[in-house]
Amino acid sequence: MKGILVAMGTFRGRKAAARIVDGQLDDLLVDPPKGVAPAVGTIYRAVADRPVKGMGGQFLRLPDGGK
Repeated sequence: MKGILVAMGTFRGRKAAARIVDGQLDDLLVDPPKGVAPAVGTIYRAVADRPVKGMGGQFLRLPDGGK
């Protein structure tokens, strides 16, 4: 098989997605169980809320409230 295929479904009751490139598994994502801290390297999508004056920082708003 040639090309890229994205398969989405569930694994043990959790959402899962797999990316298959030329017939070989390239990436696999599985939602963590409820109540478990996010894995190292987790990337969040956030909205810039307001700047922190004098520090060069920014407060962010996370879609789930940061929980």
